[in-house]
Amino acid sequence: MAYMTEVAPDLDASLKRINAALRVTELSIMVTFIVVISVIGIAFALEVTSMVLPSQLIACAVTAPLFYTSLKYTKERPPKRPLPPGAHLLFSGFSALGQSIRSIRSENPELVKCILGIMFLESANSNIVNSSIVLFTQVLKIERPALLIIGILLLTIPSAAIAPQIQTKLGLKNALLLVLGANILGSLLVVFFIYKRERINYVWIVCVIYGFGIGSTYPIQRTLFLRIAPLGRESEMVGVLQSTSLLIVWAPALLFTALNEWLNSVRWATLAITLFHVVGFFFISSMDLKKAVADADKTAHLKYAAKSDDRTARHTKIDQVAPIGLG
Repeated sequence: MAYMTEVAPDLDASLKRINAALRVTELSIMVTFIVVISVIGIAFALEVTSMVLPSQLIACAVTAPLFYTSLKYTKERPPKRPLPPGAHLLFSGFSALGQSIRSIRSENPELVKCILGIMFLESANSNIVNSSIVLFTQVLKIERPALLIIGILLLTIPSAAIAPQIQTKLGLKNALLLVLGANILGSLLVVFFIYKRERINYVWIVCVIYGFGIGSTYPIQRTLFLRIAPLGRESEMVGVLQSTSLLIVWAPALLFTALNEWLNSVRWATLAITLFHVVGFFFISSMDLKKAVADADKTAHLKYAAKSDDRTARHTKIDQVAPIGLG
């Protein structure tokens, strides 16, 4: 993510296309992987536990050459913030993270709202499908919930592909509010409508909504964040986003489990996931996008962008730029 603003000719249309293309590629590879493993399992009559080994072997076989290629073509870039003598990387990393968060709070208050919104959105999205599968299997007695997961995953691909059009039509902020609203709607349908066995045929409506919400979320939120983050500090900003996104990812599952134990109801426990989406919706909706963009544009002169059309010159210049921060 930290390299996207470097390679994007502009920070509007280009970022939308790059983020959407990356997400479509990622999801397509995930689906392909599932299909390949399923075919192997059927061909050799393997049980679920027996499919672990071939899955890992295929993952390693594909990843190894890609990892080697990335190392081969990625040049060494010296840090702008080297470790102090005798300092430990781990502790210095947390110290740098704290410094970054404090600077964002004072210099980019609207970016703080974006980070908080994404933090709650990420935590909810990480648990939304799992909690729904529990409801589908325990309450609706669906025998093959894996088909629902595959259905949702397949729907995320076209949803990610249309993310740039959604952002162009609605704007960066409203586009993210739309996908947040879709996830909230899906959860509410599960809790208040599709919770009886006789309504099992409506499950696919929720899958379509989740597929749209989850598929569009990542390219839209990444584009929004990169558009309003200060330039010249891309590595630092992305490090902050990645770290904060994981802070409360465990919380929805914990609250879901606690409510399920307390109320003895998977249905009402699902509202725990909805709560995190609602909080994320609140933070994103409270953003002043114009001010956030204006703050980011003040650092436009720090954007690293090669203006030469020469391929060699462009790559040489990109290789020489040094990311800020320990991340």
